[in-house]
Amino acid sequence: APLDFTVRSAANNGTLWNGSIFDSSNTAELAQILTNGTADDAVLIQTVLTRAGQTPNSTVVLPTGTFLLGSTISLPSRTRLVGAGMDQTILRPRDVATFNGQALILSDGGGRTSTSTLFENFTLHSGYNPLGPTDPLYTGGIGHVARFFSQTDVTFRNVRFDARVDDAVFVDNGNRTTFESCEFIGATPLFANNSRQFFVNDCDFYLTNNGGAGVGNWGGEQTSITNSRAQSLDTSDPTRQANWGLRFFVNAHGGRFKYLGANHTQNLGYAPGFGDNMGENFLWEGATSVFAGRATSGSASTVTIQNGPTGVDFASGRYYVTIVQGQGIGQNRRVTAATVNGTTVTLTLESPL
Repeated sequence: APLDFTVRSAANNGTLWNGSIFDSSNTAELAQILTNGTADDAVLIQTVLTRAGQTPNSTVVLPTGTFLLGSTISLPSRTRLVGAGMDQTILRPRDVATFNGQALILSDGGGRTSTSTLFENFTLHSGYNPLGPTDPLYTGGIGHVARFFSQTDVTFRNVRFDARVDDAVFVDNGNRTTFESCEFIGATPLFANNSRQFFVNDCDFYLTNNGGAGVGNWGGEQTSITNSRAQSLDTSDPTRQANWGLRFFVNAHGGRFKYLGANHTQNLGYAPGFGDNMGENFLWEGATSVFAGRATSGSASTVTIQNGPTGVDFASGRYYVTIVQGQGIGQNRRVTAATVNGTTVTLTLESPL
């Protein structure tokens, strides 16, 4: 019988944002942040986000201004956070030394896991120190400006992530994470670990502090990076590393189904005299075999091998079984677990995609 399927709206992350709208004209807390001065805005913004989460598909609109956060903010499921534009709405730490949290925007699975969230039209600034005339590198700041763990359907559109010292954005075990028309500034400004359906389109990457890559991608699968651009932030001064970076994309620890197309790079490479790895815009590494041989038996979801590897963290999701000869050649499945009995290793495999 034919399969039923639904085509989701790419423009709105599959969500129709037809819930309540919270802005400074109808929400006291958002009106208050306009006159809050140097006080902490995080509690006021989080109060509104939590209230918006009680009505699915609601939107919270941040006005023009620079808003100071003393702690992390998190979006409930099916909630959208919208600013007035990259240069108009800026979120940054109130005080880096006392900031409470791992990032300005965090969803870590510890009671803050959410699905179907959209972030749009603002800047996240890490609070790094301004670069002095003789400083070799950027310093300071809180590190990540956005950090996500085990999230599903998270979209960023027209957002600037400015960290300069560290990874600006860290996505860990994400599922369907999209960055569209965003701007990243940092040493490795976008890093994804073991994530699936990770999409980057029409984005700009500006590397700093002799950073290793615009996009770091460890493991994972179904990655697409298209129509994007990468360069060192500013190569006018070859004596300082602060505004230079090396590569566009680094893939490590395996993974599969990764597509890069219609991207452009310029002025990438270590500052002269600070490294010898020049002109390498793309790097694949760490995809080594831990076993090669014949299976002794198998089922719909397992493969058993003799004298297989021990001490390997198969539950990490970074290992795959591939048929390289005979019937089924070319097929591969991700390993999700392993049972070891003496020299016999039984691998549990993920269901086919």
